[in-house]
Amino acid sequence: MSRQEILDSAKALLQELPTLLPDESENYTQEITAIIDQIESGTAYTTQLNAIIRRSEILQQWMNESQSGKSPQDITRSIVNLAGDMDAQPRKPVYQCPECNVTKAELPQGRIPKCDAHPRATLQRISP
Repeated sequence: MSRQEILDSAKALLQELPTLLPDESENYTQEITAIIDQIESGTAYTTQLNAIIRRSEILQQWMNESQSGKSPQDITRSIVNLAGDMDAQPRKPVYQCPECNVTKAELPQGRIPKCDAHPRATLQRISP
């Protein structure tokens, strides 16, 4: 990619960061914006921008796909869909011992776990 293509892709990426990396977008936005400004003023190189991008597999994939001709939103959508919605994954119920508050996940075949310290206690289901 040329210097200008890298800059254009990085600027488009800034708009997609909240969707791609919701927990880290603010830090990446600050870093990428600062390095773009430095590149445009001639005080930094695209290799420094690439170093920031390489810290995230998702951002690397986005930058690579940015050369495919797809819109930034389409690239983001395809990456987010590949990652999947973790909330849609089935979770095992979690149980808690009423005597010591130890929590344990449901066992295979839906069996309720036992507390090691209180084997006679009936564990209470606390989630899903």
